[in-house]
This record gives sequence, structure tokens and C-alpha cells, in this order.
Amino acid sequence: MATPHESSETTDDCSRQAVHEPTISTTQAELLADAVAPEQSLVVNHEDQIAQEVISQTSVLSIRIQQASSRIQQTSSAIEKLYKPVVQGVWKLVWNWMTPPVASSCATGSVALFALAQLIYPPPEVDCEALNQRVSDRVTLSCLQTAIAKGDSEAVLKALNWIGGWEANHPLQNEVQDLLETWSAKVLQAARQHRTAGRPAEAIRLLRYIPHSSPRYTDAWALLQQLRRERDQLEQAIYKDAQVALQQQDWIQASRELWRLQALETEASPTGSAHALTRQIEAEKQAQSLLNQAIQKHSLGEPQYQSEAIAIASQINPNTYVWRSAQSLLDDWSDGLLPVGLQQLEQGNLKEAIVIFRQIARYPNRQAIAQDWLILAQARYLAQTSLEASSSTDLDLALQVGLSPAILTAQSIQPESPRHPQASAHAQQWEQQLVSLQTSAQTLDSTNATLWPETQYQPTFVNMQSRSNRP
Repeated sequence: MATPHESSETTDDCSRQAVHEPTISTTQAELLADAVAPEQSLVVNHEDQIAQEVISQTSVLSIRIQQASSRIQQTSSAIEKLYKPVVQGVWKLVWNWMTPPVASSCATGSVALFALAQLIYPPPEVDCEALNQRVSDRVTLSCLQTAIAKGDSEAVLKALNWIGGWEANHPLQNEVQDLLETWSAKVLQAARQHRTAGRPAEAIRLLRYIPHSSPRYTDAWALLQQLRRERDQLEQAIYKDAQVALQQQDWIQASRELWRLQALETEASPTGSAHALTRQIEAEKQAQSLLNQAIQKHSLGEPQYQSEAIAIASQINPNTYVWRSAQSLLDDWSDGLLPVGLQQLEQGNLKEAIVIFRQIARYPNRQAIAQDWLILAQARYLAQTSLEASSSTDLDLALQVGLSPAILTAQSIQPESPRHPQASAHAQQWEQQLVSLQTSAQTLDSTNATLWPETQYQPTFVNMQSRSNRP
């Protein structure tokens, strides 16, 4: 940075230089301008001459160009007139010859481009969750392969079941043989695991999916037969345990055995054992319920209730274990009630006797004995009703409805029956009474004929006949 002293010195030096520079006067400037002016005018004239020469040469060149252009146009028109038909004919010939190859090449190229696009760009993804019957078998197979690759075990069974429905000449039959062997091997392994774990029904269910066309079908069939034999043996053991439980009326244990049987069966190959055991348990429970009702009714002590108890117990299914225990009770009840019915029969209480005998006859073990007593009681009741009505004015009705059916009923008892002599005696007695009543009826008819002779009605009959003959 300069000091104030240095700056002042610099200013003084500049002022001194300005004072010592020479100055030009006005007269000198005018003389200088007059000397330069002629030279400038000479330069301007020379430039104008050059410009005029350039313009003249340019005009001459343009004229020559126009002349050449007109000559070229004339020449081209002449050439066009001369060669245009020839060129058109050549082009027409070339076009007619090249059109089919060019069109074929374009079509081939388009197909090639489309095929290349199909190879380069992947096809649209198929929604395997919404497959329908219109998709090809290859698409379905691809979807199943994808599902199996993801670990879907049900897809393996679905694929085996689907391929098993193919015909022998299916286009993909040879292609899927390796897949069939792989998938069948998986199913075989799973079936063996279920067999080891004590689940033969599940193993049988899996093996049934392996189709006949599978390379592993022979192994699957052999294992399936072995599993069925094991299942049958196990079913027999379970069924035997269930029968013991039913004999002891242990319904809980019987139900447990039923559940074991149901676990052994499959929907594809049911044996029917579980269904049969279910019906047997229901029959045993119903039989036990009837027996309980009969015991309760018989405990009331009256003959009427005792006969009802026998009727209720007689409804028990004879194929049940309860029936075996109920038979001894029914024997005792029937043997105790039969004398009561005989007593009612001897006392003439035929309706009460018929009710008791009818209830006892429903029990198969006492049916033969009670049936004969029942027939005899019914015959006596019909005869008694007929004889009581014989004193009334409706004698014909009493004869036809009461006494004659009573005789026929008594005669229906077989000769080998212990009741046959007694029934025959009653029948002979009723036949005699029937003859007596018929004689009385004939006497009554003749008496009525005497009291009301036919001539008494003849005038009226003649009068009616004459009226009917009038026009």
C-alpha cells in the first residue's frame, strides 16, 4: 500500500509530463486532411470498377446456366419419351414375377416373428385355483405338478386319481410314467407309515388311489391285500369284545368298541360291521327299555297289569341278549297268570278270560297253550251271546251271528290239543241247541203264515197290478 508521501510524488510527475508534451495546431490539421482526400477517392473508384465486373460476369454465368438447364430438360423429356414404355414394361414384368415370392416371404416372416415372440415372451400365467373343464390336460398336469412341488399331499392323490381315469391311448400317457412312479412311491411310503402307526384304514384309503397304469401298482396291491387281512382280524376281535359288553349291558364299553370299528372302516371299502353293531346296540337298548317297563307294570300286582306286562315284554326282539334274560320272567309271569284266566273262564267271566288268554298268547313260549284256551273262551262267548239273544224277536240274527260261528270256532281246535275233548263237548251241545232253535224258528214262521194268510194281501196286489197296467 502506498504512503501519502509516495502518492503525492506520483501526482507531481504526471503533471510535469503533461506540461512537456507538444500540441498540434488547427492549421496543421487542415493541411493533413487535404493531403489524404485524393488518395481516398482513388480507392473508391477502383472498388466500383471491380463490383461492375463481378456483376457482369455473374449475369453471363446465369445465362449460361439457364441455357444448360433448358438443354437438360429437353434431353430428359426426349429420353423419357423414348425409354418410358420400355421401363414400364420391365417393371410390370418384374412385379408380376416378384409378387408371389414377396407375399410368401412376408407371410413366412410374420409366422416366424410370431413364433419367435412366443418363445421369447412367456405365456400368461394360468390360474390353477380356477381350473375348468375347458383347459387342456397339459395345463391341468402343470398345475398339479406345481401344487405337488409346494408340498400339497392332497394334490398327489388328486393327480393319481385323475391320471387313473385316462385311457390307454392318452397322448400324455407315456410322458407321465415317471411322474406316476414318483407319486406312487410317495403314497406307498405314507401308507406304510400309517400301517406302522396302527391306522390301517387310512393306509387302505391311500393305496386305493394308485391306478392300474402306475409302475408301482403291483406293490400297492400286495400291501392292500395284507392290510385288509389285518383289518378283518382286528374287526373280529373288536366285534367279539363288543358282544361281551352287550351281554353285560355295558353300554359305554360297547360304544367304545363301536368307535374302534368305525375307525377301521373307510368310505371306499366299508365292511358293514360298524353299521351292524350300531343296530345291535340300539336293539339291545330298546329291549332293555321294554323289559324295564314290563317289570314296572307287573309289580303293580293286579291281573290286568300283569297281562299288560306280558304283552309289553313280548315285544322284545328275540335276537337280543335281553330276550334271553326276559324269557325266564315271561315264563313265570305266564304260568302265574294262566290259572287266573281259567278261574275267570269257570266263573263265566268270559271277557276277562279272553283278555288274559290273548295277552299270554303273545308270548311265543306259551302261545300254544294260551291259544287253545283263547279259542274255547271266544267260542263260549259267541254261544252265550247267541243263546241270550234267542229269547228276543231277532232269532235269525242270533242263529247266524252267534251260535253257528261258536260251533265252528270250537271245532277249529286241533285233535292233538289237550283242549280238544272239552271243545268237542261244547260243540255237540251247541249243535243240539242250534237244532232246537231252528225248529222253534220254523214253528214261528208257520204261525205267522196262519195269522197273516196270503189272500189277505191278494186284493191289494191285484189292485196295484191293475194300476200298473193302465195307459
